[in-house]
Amino acid sequence: MKKILTILLVGFVSLLSVIVVSSVFFGTERSMDSIRFLSSRLGLLSQPKRNIDYLSYTSDNSEGSILGDFDIKIDHLKQDVYQAIEFQKKPSPFLVPTEGIAAHKNFLYDPVRHGGIDIWTNQEGKGVSRGSSKGYPVYSACSGVVIRVYQPNEEIEVECNRIDESFSEDVPSLHVKVLYAHMGDAVTKERYHKLSVGQRLTKGQLIGWQGNVSSIVPVNRVTHLHFGVYDLTRSGRPTVDPEYYIGVPTTIVGQIFKTEIE
Repeated sequence: MKKILTILLVGFVSLLSVIVVSSVFFGTERSMDSIRFLSSRLGLLSQPKRNIDYLSYTSDNSEGSILGDFDIKIDHLKQDVYQAIEFQKKPSPFLVPTEGIAAHKNFLYDPVRHGGIDIWTNQEGKGVSRGSSKGYPVYSACSGVVIRVYQPNEEIEVECNRIDESFSEDVPSLHVKVLYAHMGDAVTKERYHKLSVGQRLTKGQLIGWQGNVSSIVPVNRVTHLHFGVYDLTRSGRPTVDPEYYIGVPTTIVGQIFKTEIE
């Protein structure tokens, strides 16, 4: 019995040390997200129901955790067998920012594990042209102002203009920001956008192209756009399901996305 207690004590101290070190280097929020992910995988935490709109502990962070700490490169992913879901857009305040497909279950919207939707150029995770990582054009989903540009991950945050009150019954919040990420080349470091902080954007404006750069998971080479929406009216600026804002399901493998821009 004494030996068991000693083992448990050592394990607890080790876990506590990992949490402290992780918090110092990666931030408390990101560290807690990782712990929740591991706990859920081990069955220590119940899985969130898919109809949860947002969770108070889920937030963006300054380092831009987009693909997730546990994602791996495309070559190691077992491709899902799916039937393409026809594009149908419900009335919504924002435009669909880019074209493509939700090609893998690991990259759908999830309020805990993946706070946005990854729209791949194609199921192979490659660019439009052979030998290039550049994907389809990316358009501004809303009108607003650029409030953050994080070059290592080529991600951009835009605070959207307040949404019209006519959508108050349809969306979780009328005051949000959106996130566009991975708009660059992982090898050449070419930037697929020219946005800067303070720049004003108009809904439907061309802002860049899908890319494959990732500062969080450098080995990931999927050409795509990560698109997220965050509630600016709540503490922690939690992520919310982009479906409310772009009118297209973000939790279904095989879902087709179209911009409807001529």
